[in-house]
Amino acid sequence: MAAIAGSYKEIKFESVAYATGTATDLTSTVSAGELSGIYTFKPDSSATYTETSGTCMNTSFTAGSGNRIRGTFIESWDCSFLVLITRYPSVDHNFRITLSRL
Repeated sequence: MAAIAGSYKEIKFESVAYATGTATDLTSTVSAGELSGIYTFKPDSSATYTETSGTCMNTSFTAGSGNRIRGTFIESWDCSFLVLITRYPSVDHNFRITLSRL
């Protein structure tokens, strides 16, 4: 987690069909406030999410508090973009969140 530590901004939110892997871009449904928010990932696997109005959530990948990144797995990371995805086999679709490193 230490290599991924840093600040990120959400740039894409998608629904991914479980059966086919087909992605549907849902970014337009995300509020402007959320898109302007900053996720700060720490080396201890915890994270904070901050908007201009203040810190909205504190969470951990191991003990989340019911927010968007809780229950996600790292799908990919290339030092610039961190892609998180849910993996629920009993649903029609999962969510994929693309974050850009600041």
